[in-house]
Amino acid sequence: MAGEKLEQVKKGALDFSKDAFTKEHLVGLISFDSKRNLICEPTSDIGIIKNGSELLYATDTTNMADAVSLAHHHLKPYDAIRVMLIATVGKPDNEPYLR
Repeated sequence: MAGEKLEQVKKGALDFSKDAFTKEHLVGLISFDSKRNLICEPTSDIGIIKNGSELLYATDTTNMADAVSLAHHHLKPYDAIRVMLIATVGKPDNEPYLR
């Protein structure tokens, strides 16, 4: 993700979070490229999400499967409706996830 597309992802994450917080939901943030990275645990603090979104950056790889696995791990303990929002400008490009 680079430039304008990256800024759109950051804005979308913040808008999604603000809406989720009005419904008393928690939001976490995970980044992914060749590796997954938990930026913040599920929270109801928009400041944490805003600061975390500033850590997002663009690379040439998109290992979405590992990010989904990490999100599932962090969402599983919650006894509530769980939603995973994936924002990317890339497509999966790591074997064996291309099939």
